[in-house]
Amino acid sequence: MARNSVLHDAFCENVKKRRRLLGLTQQEVADALGVSQPSYAQIESGRRMPGLDVVERVAQALDVLPADLLGERSAVA
Repeated sequence: MARNSVLHDAFCENVKKRRRLLGLTQQEVADALGVSQPSYAQIESGRRMPGLDVVERVAQALDVLPADLLGERSAVA
């Protein structure tokens, strides 16, 4: 399996941190995105590489700018 890019790793980590900061479960975010919890878990864990449209939808669900989720030194907290 190919190694994820630094950008993808940062996105996954920032999404997980932001979700936890907001006190949301994976199921709650998945519901907001209109996907199953296992599908969302694949995004958060890095097993699925989301397109920019999904990055934007995740950011909206987590009430943050997409750029904040993509930054290596993110201000998601």
